[in-house]
Amino acid sequence: MAKIQSQQLAFQAQLLEPELVFRSIGFTAFLSTWLIRLVDPKKTHPKPIVEYVSLFGVVTQHLTDSLCRLRLPLPKEVPMAFKALPEYLIEDVVDYLIFVVQSVPLLLFSYIFVHERS
Repeated sequence: MAKIQSQQLAFQAQLLEPELVFRSIGFTAFLSTWLIRLVDPKKTHPKPIVEYVSLFGVVTQHLTDSLCRLRLPLPKEVPMAFKALPEYLIEDVVDYLIFVVQSVPLLLFSYIFVHERS
């Protein structure tokens, strides 16, 4: 039992090392940008404006430069390149971000802060 606990603590220490988490968040952001650009009909992601269609018409919301110019919801026609991707790709991005938010939320917020300034 003590061996399992010591291994678990060692894994947590490695996974929560700040530099590794910071770099992993960067990779996850890059992967998310690539996935969104893949389904964006205009292939313009990232841009500073997000447009989405509500029940009351088109609403434009100005956001930071780290976000995108997309028209949401996305078109019903999905590109074949996106259809061919395995589901776990998106699940892994979401699971990792949930892990970071639960474990070290300050690193996620510092990553966002640093990249909004650049």
